[in-house]
Amino acid sequence: MKTTETRPEHTAVTRKLAYAAAGWISGLFSYLVLGYYSIFLITIAGALASAIFFRKKYFNFIITVLMSAAVGCCYFSVYHAMRYEKITAFDGKTVQIDGYVADREYSEGSLRLTVKGRINGGVRTKVTFFTDDASFDYCDRVTAKIKVKTPENTVKFNGEDYARSQGVFLQGDGTADSVTKVGGCTNRFLREENRLRDLPEGQIRKNCGDRPGAFLTAVLCADRSHTSVTDNAAVYRSG
Repeated sequence: MKTTETRPEHTAVTRKLAYAAAGWISGLFSYLVLGYYSIFLITIAGALASAIFFRKKYFNFIITVLMSAAVGCCYFSVYHAMRYEKITAFDGKTVQIDGYVADREYSEGSLRLTVKGRINGGVRTKVTFFTDDASFDYCDRVTAKIKVKTPENTVKFNGEDYARSQGVFLQGDGTADSVTKVGGCTNRFLREENRLRDLPEGQIRKNCGDRPGAFLTAVLCADRSHTSVTDNAAVYRSG
């Protein structure tokens, strides 16, 4: 019987990839905690490690981790400066967003749209807001005028963290001033896919009632968009 042996070079490559991944994650985390100071700290740490551990056993390991951390930190800093800060600069302002309906859901008796497009013809992003018009469907091309704000974490629910995980950095401050449909469907396949996703969730809420159904869809489908603030917090704490 032949046995499969792991080649030493394969093991070395796998180990280096693990080191690089650990460094990348460390770089992202350090930037979140320390901001731009993390870049200087990683640079100093790399210089000291090169001087102390040069040609020693763990030199390659340390350099791989620090270089990956530096790359991860620089990547996140560039993303923060070029994307996040430009988007959140519209906090508290009335803007116009032109794009398409990426998501739609009913929450607390109103239709909440997530529109993906350009703000004032410039930066691309996603914005969520409420509207009184329930006629909008997935992938409809729309233009909306609305006052926006950045999501915030509260005692009951970590709204900012949840919104960031969805790629949303701005939300409507109240109901949209105006939402107009300016074109047809941008992607029929994506529209039907979203409709198919909504089908089992709708059946659950229809047969179980609004509040129990919303709780079940949050647990089974990982969709907390239909739950109330109180139930949302309960689902969040229960994992």
